[in-house]
Amino acid sequence: MELVLQNAENAIKYYKKQGEQISIEIVVYGPGLHMLRTDTSPVKDRIKELADMMPDIKLSACENTKKAMEKSEGHGITLLPQATTVPSGIVRLSQLQEQGGATFGRKLRSIPPVSVASDAQQAALAAPPNCQSVASSN
Repeated sequence: MELVLQNAENAIKYYKKQGEQISIEIVVYGPGLHMLRTDTSPVKDRIKELADMMPDIKLSACENTKKAMEKSEGHGITLLPQATTVPSGIVRLSQLQEQGGATFGRKLRSIPPVSVASDAQQAALAAPPNCQSVASSN
């Protein structure tokens, strides 16, 4: 969880220094949902910090996962105020990929939008296509 947030912060700082805009969406599902839960998030303060640094960052929680956790735990789950839900986390990631999102770890010079995935935490960042090119030298 910390790695995803650190990658987001690094990307924000880097592109801000370049005078370029970047749009970031963190999508969580499965156990990664704990990242956005008010009762179990070990990174609440970091999320607030990041949201303060970049107010338009999107934090999306999988509604399917939330419902499954609520059923399993027998009570409602409250998300952090910075979070919203999407019907399906994996579908949202697919949509972002179809819209031009990409993953970190590839050669960034050839990839305009930015996304980050952490399989261990089942969280990801992605940028919608309407953001400015964040890695193009053109």
